[in-house]
Amino acid sequence: MGALAGVAAGTEVPPKFIIMEYMMGPKNQKPKILVGKGLTFDSGVYL
Repeated sequence: MGALAGVAAGTEVPPKFIIMEYMMGPKNQKPKILVGKGLTFDSGVYL
């Protein structure tokens, strides 16, 4: 959490931490899969 707070300190937008939980469905239902990729680019330039 310290890393999130440290990076967020450099912006006016408040940080967001998202937690996703999967609640099992019926036994005959196949699970749903979510795949994602996050990408952040920090040029290190302060304007």
